[in-house]
Amino acid sequence: MNLENKTSDAPRIASPWMRLAAAFFDWIILFPIGILVVLLSSRSWKFAVVLFPLYQLLYVAYQAFFHSRYGATLGKMAFKMKVVNEDYSKIDFFTALKRISVEGVLQGALAILCLNLFLSMKNNYNITNVVDFAKLFQIGPYQSVNVLETFWYYLSFMTCLFTPRRKALHDFIAGTVVILKGPEPKGA
Repeated sequence: MNLENKTSDAPRIASPWMRLAAAFFDWIILFPIGILVVLLSSRSWKFAVVLFPLYQLLYVAYQAFFHSRYGATLGKMAFKMKVVNEDYSKIDFFTALKRISVEGVLQGALAILCLNLFLSMKNNYNITNVVDFAKLFQIGPYQSVNVLETFWYYLSFMTCLFTPRRKALHDFIAGTVVILKGPEPKGA
């Protein structure tokens, strides 16, 4: 039984493992920026107030821009994958935003919580190193948002493993599918 394609003319569906590798590649690209944000934020509440929410926004913008403009993030490009609508047409910016909507809401919640935290600490910002800064996110609502985000990633991956056309939860939300780049299907 072929779970990946409904017709022989359809493009090949990207495997969940390739998608995971592409996501890891994207994480590697954004990781140095995240490290810089953490290093600067651990020095001053002013850096934290500005940089941490901007980093959350950067992640969402990266996903939405690259998916709508090129059909793929840099990670998906490296693994020769492309995000398309269910009819294999190019996705637009609104569809790309729908794909990142749940992560965007979680990133936004984390940014708002952090803004509140950093602004409340402005007169008593006694963070002296990166370890102390990281400990801030292991308590209360910050930990809850991180747990929800982790749960979303795992559930999306599990969905991708066991659904026809290897669709993750965000693909169902946006009406998209991830394919391998190659020749266009006949009649497209």
